[in-house]
Amino acid sequence: MMNNNINEKRSEARILTRLHSRLKIVSTESTDSSEGDLIECVTRDMSFTGICLMVNVDIPQSTRCMLKIENQQTGIEYNHMCEIAWSRENDDGYLIGAHIYEHLCDVAEWKNMVIQLLSG
Repeated sequence: MMNNNINEKRSEARILTRLHSRLKIVSTESTDSSEGDLIECVTRDMSFTGICLMVNVDIPQSTRCMLKIENQQTGIEYNHMCEIAWSRENDDGYLIGAHIYEHLCDVAEWKNMVIQLLSG
C-alpha cells in the first residue's frame, strides 16, 4: 500500500517537476576538451542516489559526468558526480539514467529537496 502512494507521488513529480539541469561530461572518448562538454537537460525523476534526465543527445553508458541541478523555486544548485547507467530513445530525444556516486553539495539539503518534491 505504501509503495503505491510513493509511486503516485513520483508520477506527480514527473509531471509537475522539471528541474533545470546541466551535465558536464568530464571524460568521454568523443572529445579532447579538458573543459568537458556541457549538455542542458531536464530532470524527469530522481532519488537520493540516482536520477533520470531528458537530453537531446545520446550519452554512452559508463560516461562520468558532473551534474548540476538547479531548483528554480529556491535558486539552490545541487552538484554531484554521476555515471550514466542507461540511455534510451524517447519522443523528445533521449532518457538517461545516472547513478550519483559522489555528492558535491550538502547531502542533507539534497535529501530534503528530494523528499519535498516526492511528497508533494
